[in-house]
Amino acid sequence: MKTEGQDRIYHKTYFDFYPKIGFLDGFENLLEKYLPEKKGKILDVGCGQSRYILSMIDGDYEFLAIDDSEAAFEFLSLRISGEVCRNKIDCISHPFHPDMIKNEVFNGVVLSNILHFYNYQDATEVVDAIKKSLIKDSVVYVCVHSDEHPGNKLKRTQFKHFFSKKEIKDLFPESEFEYMYEESVNEDMSEREVAFALFYCSKQKENRIEITDEQKETYIRQRKTQHIVVVKRR
Repeated sequence: MKTEGQDRIYHKTYFDFYPKIGFLDGFENLLEKYLPEKKGKILDVGCGQSRYILSMIDGDYEFLAIDDSEAAFEFLSLRISGEVCRNKIDCISHPFHPDMIKNEVFNGVVLSNILHFYNYQDATEVVDAIKKSLIKDSVVYVCVHSDEHPGNKLKRTQFKHFFSKKEIKDLFPESEFEYMYEESVNEDMSEREVAFALFYCSKQKENRIEITDEQKETYIRQRKTQHIVVVKRR
């Protein structure tokens, strides 16, 4: 788990490496693609410097963004004009809790690279809480580390669970959701992603954060092993 200082270094490094200009180049927003109406309220859990929010910010949307990192919101706000950010995005800097969305209704939900930081039981509770805030035709985008992820075999402790396809189907049963998109990814990181990993390692060293050769190797040798689904509430 990152300390507060490490977390800020990560987000500043990410902001510097992926500047505002070109940040959305090549990005496909699968949530918006499958929204029946291009408007409404969007929930982004574990938002970080969200490409999803940024790619939709000029549309007819409002956002609830939740992340336990204050640095994430600091650098997200630098990517958006202050007035737009204040008027369209409600930010909660705290780990997700069901009370945060009590009585809310969402047309779309982003769960991108967040559920694998929970054990399966806790992930189920997060999803169950979100389901209560969905209406007919609400769309949910999910991206999780799959059970083929190298960290599953190495028992990496920063990730609490690696998901099988069946477990995703259990979280979002077909009796309740229509599957609009499904993809399983198992590929090497791109050259740019490896370059970012090396850049992040260098910034940690500059800030006197100890990083071992093994940790560095882990950063740059990771594979993208993910399950991605987009589901629509029946």
